[in-house]
Order: sequence, then structure tokens, then C-alpha cells
Amino acid sequence: MKSCTECRQENRDDARFCHQCGGAFPVETPTQEPVQAPVSHTDAELWKAFIGPNAERYLETQIAPQLDRAGLAWSVGRMVFEVRPPVAVDKGTAVKRLRGRRRIDHLLYAGDDRTDLDAFREATIRIAVRSSEGPAELFEAADACVDGPSDVVPLRMAALQQGP
Repeated sequence: MKSCTECRQENRDDARFCHQCGGAFPVETPTQEPVQAPVSHTDAELWKAFIGPNAERYLETQIAPQLDRAGLAWSVGRMVFEVRPPVAVDKGTAVKRLRGRRRIDHLLYAGDDRTDLDAFREATIRIAVRSSEGPAELFEAADACVDGPSDVVPLRMAALQQGP
């Protein structure tokens, strides 16, 4: 068994990814072979390698029909298969409820997938975080686009310095 450096979960010795948090284990290379440059993978590629190449099809053909029969709502997002009770709640209703309870006049929301579109409808400032899997509608609805999550903070700080 080997332990994950991120979450300390014990995993099988042959595991390439932690089955708890999804963190990748370093690839062990024999000392006599030259070290190759690391191959860059997208989050989606790593996710598919972690859950298996047919996982999405399996979820939609085997799991989703059972959820439908049970009366549960489900959706496929970026690296997520979401299951929820059949109530009208999404990220947008959560943001709307937060704004109403706190009397928030301006709300910045950053998102990177289809499920963030509902929240975009309620936010006053919408930032799309670019990703290879991001839907075009998200970027069209955004007030600004950034290359990654780390770019959101400087953008937010600039907005605060400008004032209302």
C-alpha cells in the first residue's frame, strides 16, 4: 500500500491516482532509462484516466435510468456527475437567496462550467475561467475571461480599487 501525499489515503501499490482525492502518484522510472520531460494532461484527461474511459457512458446508460426511476434529477458537468433531489435549486437560486438575505448590491461570480450559467444570471460581475471543456455560452455571458483560477484574485483586487 502507498499513501497519498495530499490526503494521506492508503492506496494499492499499482494505483496511478489516489482513489480518495484523485491526486496523481509520481511515475516511477528505472534509473538506467533517461528521464523524459513530463507530459502535460488536461484535468479532463486525468479525470478520465482516473475513472476509466467508459465511465461517462456507463453513468448515462446504467446509473441515470435508475436515478430517473427513483425520481432524482441528474446532470453531467465538467468532471462531475451531479445527483440531487428534484427541487428547483441550482447555483443561481443559491446566489439569489444569498443576495436577498444579505442585501448585497454587487456580487462577483467566477465559474468554469455549464452549471455556473445559473449563477451568472444572478451575479452583477461575471468572470469565466477558461478551460478546454468550458461551454461557449459561459464565455458569451461573462463580463471578463481569465486563463485560470489564480487570475481571478488580481482581477477582483483591481475592481475593488476602482470602486463602485
